Amino acid sequence: MSKADRVQLAQTIKEMLTNNPEAGAASDGRPL
Repeated sequence: MSKADRVQLAQTIKEMLTNNPEAGAASDGRPL
């Protein structure tokens, strides 16, 4: 996985958590 891929994934997760804070516990430190 390239650095760009990790950045994109991090941004996607951040957006998901922003849109649905309740999902934070489910995705906390775990791969999708």
